[in-house]
Amino acid sequence: MKLPIALIVSAFAFSAHALESNYGTLSRQGGQQVCTYTNDGGTKYMKRASFELEGAHGSTYTFETIVNKVVANGETITATSSAPAFYKGWYCKFLSTNVAAPGAPAPN
Repeated sequence: MKLPIALIVSAFAFSAHALESNYGTLSRQGGQQVCTYTNDGGTKYMKRASFELEGAHGSTYTFETIVNKVVANGETITATSSAPAFYKGWYCKFLSTNVAAPGAPAPN
């Protein structure tokens, strides 16, 4: 009996920390890939920005940038990829939770 209860508790704990994908607009500025997203759904704690890029010979690569920023409804967030300039951008997204992390700064 203890094992099923432990599995249920673990499942709830994991789902509480699941990350939501918020797809942004990918652009190129100064030779770098830039992801911009305007929050349209409640306050979110943005953890990372993920860039899906194409390299030489059609290989696909994912580059991530740590963001750790609370973004209120209507606010815009921007992140820059550390990928070399020769990568071609496919898409970008911000990974978030709907609940602000403990100790995270309040939105402006």
